[in-house]
Amino acid sequence: MNVILRKGFWLFLLIGVSFLVYPAFAKQQQAEKSIRSFFNHLTAERYEDAFKHVAYFDKYSDVRPAIPYDRAEKEWMARVKSLKEKGQYVQGLQNVTMSDNDGFPVASLSLIVVEDGKQKNIDSGVNLIRRGFMWKIVSFVPVNGVQDEVIKAISGDFREIDRK
Repeated sequence: MNVILRKGFWLFLLIGVSFLVYPAFAKQQQAEKSIRSFFNHLTAERYEDAFKHVAYFDKYSDVRPAIPYDRAEKEWMARVKSLKEKGQYVQGLQNVTMSDNDGFPVASLSLIVVEDGKQKNIDSGVNLIRRGFMWKIVSFVPVNGVQDEVIKAISGDFREIDRK
């Protein structure tokens, strides 16, 4: 009887820990899938599909953005295309690692960016937020603290856009 109770206790403990750990693991997997999908669409120049993975904002606040989705999408695509025409674009990403920050998934990755025909790597953090049933990219935080033009363009930051 004692052996059965011990096995039952360990089984109960294992199931309990699984219920605590699995949601965080699943959240990170979903967020990583969204990041990879975003970059796959971006590098394939499917900008409308890429923008579906961007959580845009026009002020640092939980308030809904004043700019409508359609306009944000058009402006985001225009700024990404404009840089691509100038020879500045994201070629890919590597070394994606996920972690948790106050319940939100964050990623660390290395962006492969081309500027004027020269390739460079930019190590960056990625902040995500859940919108509906999907984790979306809010912003990129370069490790060196310098906001590259390409990183600014692909983020969801619309604070500097004139709304008149």
